[in-house]
Amino acid sequence: MSKAVLTIKRAIDIRMLGHKRTGDETVFFELTREILRQDQQHEYRLLTNETNQEALTLLHARLELDPDDSKRKIVVLPTRNRFWWNLFTLPMFLWQEKITLFHTQYILPFWVPSFTRVVDHVHDVSFCALPEFIGKKDLFFLRLLIPRSLRMSTSIVV
Repeated sequence: MSKAVLTIKRAIDIRMLGHKRTGDETVFFELTREILRQDQQHEYRLLTNETNQEALTLLHARLELDPDDSKRKIVVLPTRNRFWWNLFTLPMFLWQEKITLFHTQYILPFWVPSFTRVVDHVHDVSFCALPEFIGKKDLFFLRLLIPRSLRMSTSIVV
């Protein structure tokens, strides 16, 4: 008798990939690509707000995604801005798609469904160590939102 394989829907916030940021983009890109390569059992939705087709095509190629693979898809969630993404767009997607595991960097959505476990990736805390190099507005939000995100996370990768 064969065992049924439970497919769990997972999502990864890839909005920062392809923006030529610092080392955090490289780390998260390599981590995402390796997760997709090693985990063939589960479905993955790679979430972005990127609408430029050329950038999406490049991202698709860099992540080595097969366009015909229904288990690994880039999902474009267009939004007005980052605030709207975290407040409405992303939480609604997690809820509607019944995402059970969600990877993100630094700041979590404002609400997350109770069935969604969250892995938060924090690459540095320079805003704590060297606050004088961070703009006052950014510093305010980082000090407010990152501790909240860490408390809400199921797991934290540093």
